[in-house]
Amino acid sequence: MKSLNLFNIFLIFFFNSILLSSALGNISSSIIVKVGSEIITNSDLENEVNTFLVLTKRQINQSNIDKVKNGVLKSLIQISIKKNEIKKYNIENYSKEELESYILNITKAFQTDRAGLKRIFLNNKIDYETFLEKTKIELKWKTLIYSIYKNQININTIEVENDIAERLKTKEANIEYELSEIEISKNKYNEKYLKEVYNTIKLNGFNEAAKIHSISSSASEGGRIGFFKEEILSKPYLKELKKISSGQFTDPIKNEETIVILKIESTKSIKNNNLDLEKIKEEVIAKKKEEKLNLFSKSHFANIQNATLIKFQ
Repeated sequence: MKSLNLFNIFLIFFFNSILLSSALGNISSSIIVKVGSEIITNSDLENEVNTFLVLTKRQINQSNIDKVKNGVLKSLIQISIKKNEIKKYNIENYSKEELESYILNITKAFQTDRAGLKRIFLNNKIDYETFLEKTKIELKWKTLIYSIYKNQININTIEVENDIAERLKTKEANIEYELSEIEISKNKYNEKYLKEVYNTIKLNGFNEAAKIHSISSSASEGGRIGFFKEEILSKPYLKELKKISSGQFTDPIKNEETIVILKIESTKSIKNNNLDLEKIKEEVIAKKKEEKLNLFSKSHFANIQNATLIKFQ
């Protein structure tokens, strides 16, 4: 009888331990936001915050976590909204070339290869596959937007040619700008809010301000959008960029639906020897198409965001 009681006690202890372990597991991955049919857990947020800090080469500490977690959560919510829409349209295709190019740029930044990048993720206890899936969702979103709006993209080629001719006139060299952006919705734009954005830039730096205030998908990257040749930049952008130097940022630039603040991270000069005007023309047309698609993307996203139930737990 005594041994039976001990066995019963053992069983009770064993099953209680399992239940306790399960409960702790549920706590560690509890839902913090429901976005339509998608959920975001605190484990998702922790992984994404740490991924962001590692990819931006910052230490994983409480100070840095506190600085970026709100911006990262906003990015996760945006990804969840896009994921819902992608499922709705059954989008599976994406540009594998763009994915490879994006991964290659990251591996170059860390002076490693794909295997080395995976080791960096593993050593920092962050999920490489989750990072890859998030990138694929962004690319599938681009596929979705193109499939819906491709017939609405009209480019005036004569205007493009005139634009190229004007920009290259008397130039001995072209400049490439490495840019970061903060994009603000016109619905939210006013002088008080703009002052708040510039105060955040002054106190925390442009890239931190982008994570907090920018509605662009580049917000999670601190607003960084890469290098752009001056001949493919829109005239309003180029006009404002000509007024500032590396490390400085522009006054607000008004677009159709948004306000943009640009920062020059760096510049480089490229000589115009054997200039291929036809290639530049193709690049300008491609850029103009991309700008139009970005407008469609922002408009489409705003519409589905307004229609999506976002519930914080």
